[in-house]
Amino acid sequence: MDLPTRNLEAIVLRVGELGEADRLVTLCGREGGKVRAVARGARRPRSRLAGALQPLSHVRCLLAHTRSLDIITQVELVDSFPSVRQDLTRLTYAEHFLELVDTVAREEETESGLFALLLSGLHLLASGFDPELASRAFELRLLAVAGFELALRNCASCGSVPASPEPRFSPAHGGVLCPSCSTGGAVAVSPGVLGAMLYLKEATPRHLGRLVICERDRREMEGLLRACLVYHLDRPLRALKFLDTLRRART
Repeated sequence: MDLPTRNLEAIVLRVGELGEADRLVTLCGREGGKVRAVARGARRPRSRLAGALQPLSHVRCLLAHTRSLDIITQVELVDSFPSVRQDLTRLTYAEHFLELVDTVAREEETESGLFALLLSGLHLLASGFDPELASRAFELRLLAVAGFELALRNCASCGSVPASPEPRFSPAHGGVLCPSCSTGGAVAVSPGVLGAMLYLKEATPRHLGRLVICERDRREMEGLLRACLVYHLDRPLRALKFLDTLRRART
């Protein structure tokens, strides 16, 4: 009996082993959210599926639906992002993007914006754009898509416009706090960093390169967003830990 099939445009998030010759592939689909499917025989040397089904690849698949896991019967490679794969720093940032999407994406989800966000982020890395700022922009937008959008203009608690020249920021409250709502867990944040975060969150990709930000503000922004991600996702960020290792090795 023929199985029902469907076409899926997706980005490969991760690939694991299944049985002796198959692979279990996790995809971020343009439709359907996170999709897990079996690539039968993909671990065999002559498999036609193996080359395209690698993490980071943008693919078009034909899936056969079964009662358990779908089966990938055909795959077309759209883009493998070779310029990202050839640069260890950019590749690690790309793996960070995949890790974040894999964490927040849900199966059988309607269009959530994650596929478009991930594809845009990977193209930004491939274009040669500053990978660190590309990551900050991706993190800000991923938090918004996942339902944790940060309040950067008004107080996250009461909605007022913070009047203090030294606003406070709280990952637990989801953004900036006014003096009246500031709690013990809030930290000082410079207005310049808040402005940079707003710009990275809202600017179009073609305009992101206009942002100029000093090293001190970069580190402050990175720390704030890392704290937000850890708080909301409740898990360690493996790719960012490896990036820290790369930095230490280069100093």
